[in-house]
Amino acid sequence: MKLFFDSESMFDRSSRIFLLLIGAYYSYFYFAAYAEVPSFLWRPVWHLKALGLPAYTSMWLKIIATLFSIFCLLSALAWRTEVSTAFAFLLSLFLFPLSNSFSCFFHTENSIVVALGILALTRRDQSSKAFEDRALLLIRLVLVGLYFSAAISKILNWGLSFGFDGGAYYAVEINQFWRGANAPPLAIELREYLLERKWILVFFSHMTLAIELASPLMLLRNRIGYVVTALAFFMQLGFIVVLQFPKFIPILVLFIFMVPPKWLIWRFGHRY
Repeated sequence: MKLFFDSESMFDRSSRIFLLLIGAYYSYFYFAAYAEVPSFLWRPVWHLKALGLPAYTSMWLKIIATLFSIFCLLSALAWRTEVSTAFAFLLSLFLFPLSNSFSCFFHTENSIVVALGILALTRRDQSSKAFEDRALLLIRLVLVGLYFSAAISKILNWGLSFGFDGGAYYAVEINQFWRGANAPPLAIELREYLLERKWILVFFSHMTLAIELASPLMLLRNRIGYVVTALAFFMQLGFIVVLQFPKFIPILVLFIFMVPPKWLIWRFGHRY
């Protein structure tokens, strides 16, 4: 089977859309909240610890976050592309690891940092087709690895009981308890509907595990690959709608690199 490539590369276009959406999303993210976490919970990740950086102040977090969004936008608009993308990546190394520095772990930000690092090495105006194809494959592997490792984690921690006991049921139940009052009325009603019908969430639990285990098929350029990619996208969208967890949104943005380049040509034309 052939890997998911097309003869006409649209890697640069996908990169611009990705950077535009990521910059826009994180421009609304309240990074300054990390400055409000008690200092005794500060457990910096290894490179922040090696640099001896203290916990950030609210002002510095706002500055770094603003600059990050600005450089993403500049890169998306092709203003000094290589420099802008490199600065966006470097700022992400200081900004995104904060979510993992308070005894928590969020794989979303880690995936975005890796994708930005790949773009920082490949965003040049005259990249060769082969070089772009390798970069595109690496970013797709980031998304595939994210889903496949999630499946392995579920199996190691839950075993097959994740599906039969309805792991999705407990996720929705806990989410309804902790976030119900802050969610839109439609989301609350949807969660209540699902909780009253546990069999639906048991089915979704099995589907989640199956899609995550099948995620390597997303790399194939055939109907199977397209179907698995579509299922993974709508699964992720379902998580966002039901759980009202915006941190999952950047994962949806990564799917721009899973769209066949000729589809982008057909939809948006041959010119920017």
